[in-house]
Amino acid sequence: MGTNHFLVYPEQVDVECRCCGHVKQEHKKLHLGKSSYGWVYSLHIYPHDKHSPISSLNDMISKIMDVVEKGGWIENEYGEKLTEDEWLKIVKDCSHPIPIEEREKIAGSKWQYHARYKNPHGPNNLYRHHIDGFCIGHGEGTWDYFVGDFS
Repeated sequence: MGTNHFLVYPEQVDVECRCCGHVKQEHKKLHLGKSSYGWVYSLHIYPHDKHSPISSLNDMISKIMDVVEKGGWIENEYGEKLTEDEWLKIVKDCSHPIPIEEREKIAGSKWQYHARYKNPHGPNNLYRHHIDGFCIGHGEGTWDYFVGDFS
């Protein structure tokens, strides 16, 4: 369970319903990433974008500032708007109050699963993701870099 964040562009685009084919107008969105309790932030990057590649948190911040300057905004999956500073705080200041080692000792907890699969330990009592084709790198702080579609 976590919360997805999006950069919402001011312009609208045609979106076709997957079920019935009905076309409606929606704001164009760029998935920024996902915050999940006990984990570093999953920062969605776009290194292969031909027009505007995003390969780091700094690239993402630049993209956000550019779109916000033109009238866009950041929102979570529930439609709640966030300022750039609020989103950045979620990415850079996430933490868990209980050390990983203590959580993994709790019998029957989901944390024992992570201990068994040896998820890397990150900063601020958070787990990091295994680097694979989906998570392509660990960030310099409390975030990891992800590519591809995810929720």
